[in-house]
Amino acid sequence: MLGILLRVLVLVVFLGSGVSVPTVGTPFTPDRVPTDVPIIVEATFRFDIVGDLSGISLSIQNESDDTVTILWDESSVVDPSGLSQRVIHTGVRFIDKAQPQAPTPIPPNSRVEVGIWPAERFWYILNEWVQLSIPVEVGESLRINLTWRTPAVGQQSAIWSWQATDVGRASLLWVWLGVGVLVGLGLLILLLP
Repeated sequence: MLGILLRVLVLVVFLGSGVSVPTVGTPFTPDRVPTDVPIIVEATFRFDIVGDLSGISLSIQNESDDTVTILWDESSVVDPSGLSQRVIHTGVRFIDKAQPQAPTPIPPNSRVEVGIWPAERFWYILNEWVQLSIPVEVGESLRINLTWRTPAVGQQSAIWSWQATDVGRASLLWVWLGVGVLVGLGLLILLLP
């Protein structure tokens, strides 16, 4: 009996983990890249199964000879509808999303990699934290406003912008293949002695 319950639990966890579906094309191209700033920002975007934006990862390179400190509480994401939203980054607990965030120092000539997301797009529903995606259509722009401080200059900010050129909608074939593999593996787990 315990073996059957264990198999059912593994099946539920396995099927509940979701289906990862590849997207098609390069979804965003840089639209606005600030010059004369001490940092270089590169972004990687993730999309969910329906093609909505579901994650943003930043690589922030400090090109200066001073430490650059990113001020997260002064930074924001502006979604395609024009709504500016406060950012939280990896390492911040969702329950603390409204609390002040510690700045991130970047030593000279080094970089950090961090995931960011609008704080208002994390909701607590039915005893679980849910990350809401951001709908994006071709031609729309996503902007990231970063604020930082350096010992020599003080506080500065700049806006990076990316335009959606191909919102990678998942191929229905990939969805069916993914679901078929999950169901097949689940049945195999249940039927094995």
